[in-house]
Amino acid sequence: MDTVKRHAAAGLLLLLPVLTVVTGGPPAGAEGPTTYQWTGTQSTVWGNNKNWQPEGVPQAGDGVSLAPGPRPTITEVPDVVLSALTVSGDPDQLVSLSGPGTVTVAGALVWGGGDIGVDLVLEQLAVGLLTPSAPMRFGGETGQTFTVNGPLAIADDPLGGSEPQLELMFDADLVVSTTGRLAMGERTWIRANRCCAGPTSTITVDGGIRVDGGTTRLENVGLDLRGTVEVPDDGTLQLTGGPVRIDRGATLLGGGTVVVPQTEGDAFDPADPAGPDRTVKLLDDLTLADGTTLELGDQSVLSGVGTIGGEGVLRLAGPRVHADVTVAPGVSTSTVAGTTTRLVKWNPDVPGQHGLVVPRGGLDVVSGSTLSVHGGTRLVIPDDATMRLPAGATLTSDGCCTDPGRVTVQSGGTLAIGSDVGSATAEPAVLDWIELGGSGAITHAGTSEWDLAGTTFVTGASFRGTGKIIGDLPAGALRVTPLGVFVIDGDYTANAAGTLVATLPTVPTAAATGRLSVTGTARLAGRLVTAGTSRFQTGRGLLALGAGQLSGRFACSATPGFVARQSPRAVSLLAIDVRDPGCLVPAARRVLEATWTGRRTASLTLPAAADRVLLRVTVSRATRAVRLTLSGGAGATAVVPARAGDSVSRYVVVGLAAAQRLTARLDHRARVRVDQVGWF
Repeated sequence: MDTVKRHAAAGLLLLLPVLTVVTGGPPAGAEGPTTYQWTGTQSTVWGNNKNWQPEGVPQAGDGVSLAPGPRPTITEVPDVVLSALTVSGDPDQLVSLSGPGTVTVAGALVWGGGDIGVDLVLEQLAVGLLTPSAPMRFGGETGQTFTVNGPLAIADDPLGGSEPQLELMFDADLVVSTTGRLAMGERTWIRANRCCAGPTSTITVDGGIRVDGGTTRLENVGLDLRGTVEVPDDGTLQLTGGPVRIDRGATLLGGGTVVVPQTEGDAFDPADPAGPDRTVKLLDDLTLADGTTLELGDQSVLSGVGTIGGEGVLRLAGPRVHADVTVAPGVSTSTVAGTTTRLVKWNPDVPGQHGLVVPRGGLDVVSGSTLSVHGGTRLVIPDDATMRLPAGATLTSDGCCTDPGRVTVQSGGTLAIGSDVGSATAEPAVLDWIELGGSGAITHAGTSEWDLAGTTFVTGASFRGTGKIIGDLPAGALRVTPLGVFVIDGDYTANAAGTLVATLPTVPTAAATGRLSVTGTARLAGRLVTAGTSRFQTGRGLLALGAGQLSGRFACSATPGFVARQSPRAVSLLAIDVRDPGCLVPAARRVLEATWTGRRTASLTLPAAADRVLLRVTVSRATRAVRLTLSGGAGATAVVPARAGDSVSRYVVVGLAAAQRLTARLDHRARVRVDQVGWF
């Protein structure tokens, strides 16, 4: 008894008033229950009055003390309600109790060793104490149950964890009811003996379990949790080898760690999707409180439908995730270095069996770990959440070629790739054969490797960053903003909804914007836009994109103060003195070239939607100062003056009427050339 600490000691204090019934009986001359000591003088049968001291058979309200003796085996135990039950332990001679009845303890239960092979009930007003000085086994027949309706304490392990204190035999179950409380001391170890039977012994918690510091182990035993499990911040509860089911009201609290290294059990049965199987199954939501950590190991499986909420940590140390699970904002999720966590489609026709994960509290795929989003599964980064994929981390679809896993970054969510800390020597972040899409943000730093199965970005999606991608960037509808020189060691492909942002430098002598440098083919589409308000001297050029070769062109460019120019391997911006905020659609053609004085008109062949046109005008060979006025019949007009003998070239914007006719007025003779650049 000197090994009993903390919770076990509390259990002893509760037991002391009742133990007088067992050890001393009622006071002299007082009426009360009889305490029977087992002797086994004549046989092993409970109902033989010769086997008891005093002679007789225990009746309802009596106390019973069982200890090793000539016949430590007690058989044919009937239904009986006892005021107290003591089962003493001796490693060399274990007491064994069996029979068809149910033993109900209404007062004190003290169990120090031996086998109890009957249904056992600890009543609500009773107290129980397990003080293992010898092996303790519960269950002698299939399906027997130990029901805890009151407080039950298991003392600290005196053997230092070398053997389980309690073994559940032959599918025997332990039920902690809504009024029950189970306190387990340091190094408590409960193991299910799974020999010779298919179903798993299960601990059902409708009330509460509290474990002490150190590591408490539940091995090969199932857990049905609808109540609370409290683990202190210096404690760990390890659930190994059994199915776990989480139902309404389930809470992990105390600030410690609950680890599920492995789940086992029967195979999933589509006809009974809520049944126990070899998974941690969410039948409802699970709450983490006090910063408690739930860790799922590399031999465990998470299934079902529900939310992991509250305040805590979900640590993924390599499990398979079949579940449709949302992780609430107060719960951070991370992987563990050296492990691979897999989202797996197990049964597409059953909810909770096809791998859908929404980490609202964020997700860190730590360096040295892999997150594999298998074909048919989906990882969603929602609004206000960030998924981090740093240097050395991998996001993959595990080689699936025809049905890749999908990673969707929703509006307001962020996928942060790479790291600019030590990125020169660190392993790159890897994105391998996933389908990446959504309308959220992707940020990038350092170096990453990309080999995507495809992208499904929609309007609003953005990419912003520095560093280098080894591989292709199928940008699609992304709004891509390079910060400095962003290198794509592969191809870049945009679609009609895509945007490339050229950030203007703040140094007036700079030669380039923030830009893409593509070693392969840059397939252009969508829009080119500038960011920033810097102004540059007219005629100055800034490199905006360089590539091994260019294919296609931007549909339009919103570059106030600049006009985009495209060569076979580059796109540059030429500074002009016109700052139109619209998006210029390229439409180059010669409109007018002649030497004259007076008025001339020319037709502009543009789409009906055009209401302004950008023109490049050159006035030369004037013998005196001249003034050229251009009008399109509506909106802005343009005036280009030139001095005698000068050749003047300018970009101007002219408003257009529906007729799309350009009128040019020249007050003195000169040569004029007007080239159409594009329209707004």
